[in-house]
Amino acid sequence: MIFWFSGTGNSEWVARMIAKMLPDDRLVNMAEAVYQGDFSYHLAEGETLGFCFPTHAWNLPLVVDDFFSHLQLTGGEQAYTYYICTCGDDCGRQHHRLKLTLQRHGLHLDMGMEIPMPNTYVCLPGFDTDSDDLMREKCRKATERVALSVQLIRERRTDEYHLIRSSWARTKTYLLGKAFRRWLMNPQDFHTTDACNGCGLCMKSCPLHNITLLPGKQRPQWKNHCTLCLGCYHRCPQQAIRFGKYTEKKGQYHRKDFLADP
Repeated sequence: MIFWFSGTGNSEWVARMIAKMLPDDRLVNMAEAVYQGDFSYHLAEGETLGFCFPTHAWNLPLVVDDFFSHLQLTGGEQAYTYYICTCGDDCGRQHHRLKLTLQRHGLHLDMGMEIPMPNTYVCLPGFDTDSDDLMREKCRKATERVALSVQLIRERRTDEYHLIRSSWARTKTYLLGKAFRRWLMNPQDFHTTDACNGCGLCMKSCPLHNITLLPGKQRPQWKNHCTLCLGCYHRCPQQAIRFGKYTEKKGQYHRKDFLADP
């Protein structure tokens, strides 16, 4: 069973690639589980347990934390357990955070893989999408790391952690990550420019069903259950979505331009 969350599509692509190569594995969308309030799962004997998600501010995404806080899983105590984490540059100490989270559920961790993929965070000065060439190179290497992950899972390799070296990793996760969550993840900072044509693609792309269209001009409105995945920002065909004042003239990332569907 693979529990996954994705905002712009990278982590979903990884999860579906693994499921394609390991066809006995079931896929569970963590965001949809939170939305539906569905947290009870049972692992069959011999079934592997995987988690696939992106890095948000060198930390677990808020929705993933929410999912774990309610998870009721049986049959996973002896399962081969792994995680795949995608990121723009590095994951900080997210590996350590996940280990502690799993331990609270009586679960262990056998394998971890961190995969750099195209940058999608654009909400502060100095943060922008990568060049097209760098995106292609990251996606090429990501494909190789997914294949390696599947090999490790098939061989049931333990104590295998392919982590990205990160300077100031503890500070990033436990200090800066907390600061991001407290002060820089307010969904009320989202707004649209006059280029918005009310197409509704932002609403459809939101994994948490957090966006509604206001009557009249059909402009989007963001509610409070946001994990700041920026799926809406990158999906907007008019580039009309802004977050605060820092996203003007920033780039967009469309996963299908660089990675074919599994």
